[in-house]
Amino acid sequence: GFLDMATVLDISKDTQSVQRSGLGFQRIYPEIQFTCNGAITKWTIGALDLIFNGAPELQVWRLVGENYIKVSSSLFRPNETNNQNIHVLYPKQALEFQSGDIFGVHTPNDFTSDLSLLFQRFNGPENFNFPMSADSPAPTSIPALSLVPVAENNYPLVTLEVTMSTTSILLTTVQSLTNLPSMTVTMTNTVSTS
Repeated sequence: GFLDMATVLDISKDTQSVQRSGLGFQRIYPEIQFTCNGAITKWTIGALDLIFNGAPELQVWRLVGENYIKVSSSLFRPNETNNQNIHVLYPKQALEFQSGDIFGVHTPNDFTSDLSLLFQRFNGPENFNFPMSADSPAPTSIPALSLVPVAENNYPLVTLEVTMSTTSILLTTVQSLTNLPSMTVTMTNTVSTS
């Protein structure tokens, strides 16, 4: 799963265990998985400031058939900075996700990026790279078979806040003994927590 805020803060200060993102790439992390339905309301990342034009894209992907489809994303242009390596973004619109969706990130070529993401070296979940030119825009669909495992499984310094929602639907069909038309009863319960 995602790192907690305290871990991101601690690791971002330890220059021996972090590395910056390097040239542009598209990564997908099947082991960083959402385990509920909800929406992302805040991203916090470890990143180095750069003074150029681009922005990393933080993404939510869903496996549909044999392809990963990008279902939502945010270009990371921080709303605030807590210290020199911690940046916060409140998306203009909450990014919805479903249980089973996974995290991905596209970093533009470093020469065009505002921020260079930080990664904790060698202890992360399995990283998969989508081979593409460093100057390519972020893809919207990726064939699962085209993903290449990355030798160094680094952990992205990313944490988030979400609003979780659970919706349960109960459908019951009742047929009377006197052949009256069937009746469907639908009950919906939605709970939101912050």
